[in-house]
This record gives sequence, C-alpha cells and structure tokens, in this order.
Amino acid sequence: MKSIKQILLCLIIGTMMIGCTLFEQMNVITQELQFEYGTPIDLKLTDFLDNSTDLLDQVQSENDFTYLESLDYPEVGEYTLTLKYKNKLETVNIIISDTIAPSFIDLKDTYRVDYGKSFDKSVIKVDDYSKVVVTVNDEHVDYKKAGTYDVDVIACDDYNNQTKATIQIIVLNQPVVTTQTSQKVNTTQSTNQSQASTSQTSSTGTPSLQKQVMTLINQERTALGLSPVVWDAECERVAKLRVKQIQTDFSHSKFYSDFYSQNNKLGETLAYQAGGTLTAQGAFQLWMNSSSHKAILMNPNRTKIAIVSLNNRFVAINSLP
Repeated sequence: MKSIKQILLCLIIGTMMIGCTLFEQMNVITQELQFEYGTPIDLKLTDFLDNSTDLLDQVQSENDFTYLESLDYPEVGEYTLTLKYKNKLETVNIIISDTIAPSFIDLKDTYRVDYGKSFDKSVIKVDDYSKVVVTVNDEHVDYKKAGTYDVDVIACDDYNNQTKATIQIIVLNQPVVTTQTSQKVNTTQSTNQSQASTSQTSSTGTPSLQKQVMTLINQERTALGLSPVVWDAECERVAKLRVKQIQTDFSHSKFYSDFYSQNNKLGETLAYQAGGTLTAQGAFQLWMNSSSHKAILMNPNRTKIAIVSLNNRFVAINSLP
C-alpha cells in the first residue's frame, strides 16, 4: 500500500512539472541593453529571460546587427534582438554607442620647428575606434619669430567625444644672416692676396678655418667651466655630407631624417651669411647669439665635434661620447 502511494505521488509531481513547462511563457527581464562601441558582443538568453533551462533551450533568437568589413563588433546604432518561443515573439532593444574620447599616442610635451616651417600635424597620433579629426590651434604661432608657444591640440571623433592637450611648439632661431657690416682694412694688400683670402674662406673651407671655430668654442667652454671638445672623424663625415645638403636646403630636415634617426647622440648647428665672407669668428658669434645653438655647443656631455664650411655655410656636428 505504501509503495502504491509513492508511485502515485511521483506521477502527480511529474504531471505538475510537465504542466508547468507546457504553460511557461518567456519572462523578459529587460527591454534594452547598451554596449560600448568597439566591444565584441556575446548575447546570452539569460541576459534577457528569466526562465527554466528547458524553455531557454527552445528559444530562437536573431538580431539585425551591421558590421564594417573585417571588424568583429557592430557599428554604432540601435538594433533589435528578436526572441521566439513557439508562436510567441518578444523584442529587446540593443544600443551600441561611442562614449569614450580618443586618446593621444606618445604625445610629447615639446616639439621643435625650424624657422619659417610650419608644425607638421601628422606627427600627432591618436587611438580610437571611430574616425578622428585632430586640430592643432597654432594660429597664434609666428613661425618666423623664434620663441616658445603654448598650443592646444584637440582630437574629436565622429560622435563628438573630445580629448584636449596642451603642447609647446618651439620655433628655432633663424639660422640665416642676410647682412653684415664689412670693415675696411687700412693696410695695403695686392689684388691677388685679397682674392686668395676670399677663395679660402668661401669655397670648401680649410682645416685651419674649421679648427679656428673649434678653438673659439673651446675658449667659451673653458670660460664656462666645461671640458673642451675634441675633433671626431665620425662627426666630420656627417658634417661633410650635411654641408653639401644645405647648399640647396638650409634646414635641419635632412639631418633629422638621414642622421639623427640613426644616431641620436648627434647634434647640429648651422650658420650662413648671404653677403660678404662668413669668418670663423662670425660663424661662432652667430651661434653664441642664439640660445638654442649655444645650448647644443655648450652641452657639457657633447665632447666630440667637427666643423665644415662651404660657400659661406657652416655645419658643426657634435656628439655624445
């Protein structure tokens, strides 16, 4: 009798469970979910439905996501997730939005720009999942006036998320001197002597002329309590190549692209005079009158140097040990 009662109880409980499953409906617990753009989306039924495992196993779902080519996350927008169980349909809104601002990649505090050249905005790199426009507010920078300027840089993506930073643009001193007062020498010289002297200082430069500049540099370094510089063959090799380059492009551009990128121990200063003859003293004085050039030549750690001149153009290359 007892065993018969147990069998009947089991049958009743089983029937009740079957009945519950048959009449169970989808219980939607949220009508909307939001995701950040750029995040791969893994939708689980348990995120939307509070139902038994038996019912969840029978639910079919589909969405209308759109993807850009090669990306594994949907585009920004509103989508519909459709849930189907037997003849019953439920929908859930899926919202993909971009709320995160772009971030700068390796943004420097300071950027140096040659006199007369504009700031190259392409050096500003950003990271973001959306398209970004970078604005450099340098309207107030006078690229023909040496100095330090504070400049705002703004990165804004397609959804108006912005990141702002302030950098310093340092416009270097003008390396070209266009006029110089020539002094009349009250001594008698032959025409041949005068021509020979001019040829010596304005064509390829002589070792004595170049060493004169080094002597002047060392005198100044000694006065400042710094160790003297010594002539260096590698610096001379670079200086000879650079003095040819600056005949047509008097700037530091080729130095940075061709030499500094390979050996960042090197430093460069240039001097040029359009009229008259640029002497060793004249080139040295131009450099000493420029704070940025003087800082390079008087750097206590740069103890190797070479100076080469050609057609009134001087190049000094110095180096760390």
